[in-house]
Amino acid sequence: MDIKENWEAMELLVHAKDFDESEADIPAFWDEYYANEAYKKIPAYLAVCTQKNTDKNEFRYGIGCKASDVEGVSEGFEIVGFEIVQIPKNTWAVFKCVDSMPKTIQDMRKQIEEELLLPTAEYEMITDYDIEFYYPSESASPDCVCELWIPVKKK
Repeated sequence: MDIKENWEAMELLVHAKDFDESEADIPAFWDEYYANEAYKKIPAYLAVCTQKNTDKNEFRYGIGCKASDVEGVSEGFEIVGFEIVQIPKNTWAVFKCVDSMPKTIQDMRKQIEEELLLPTAEYEMITDYDIEFYYPSESASPDCVCELWIPVKKK
């Protein structure tokens, strides 16, 4: 785990969908994104997961990129089927994952919960959202590299 302090705020441009507590449907959502050729308009090198404020364990998951990577978005131009997610300036715990998807990211989430929820941990998670950052590679490859960025604060 690396700690990145005071990363600047970000605007993310994502195609998003609501999910229940299960992560099982997320790989199919990625397949849908590529099947509809949305990736030709908006590069998909990150995903953001935001918690919903409900009694249920629901979350919103979006696939996309930084809004500044798409011409015209910063001037208020809207792209149908996409939304802007505002991520405030934060300190982040960054976890690197190397293995095939989606197994590696799901395994890493379990490990993060164990590491950051320990009473002896120096930081605690801010559970409002997290970001998955994907490096160019084949997702089924055992060499697929991604990072999971979790906002944290000192205890």
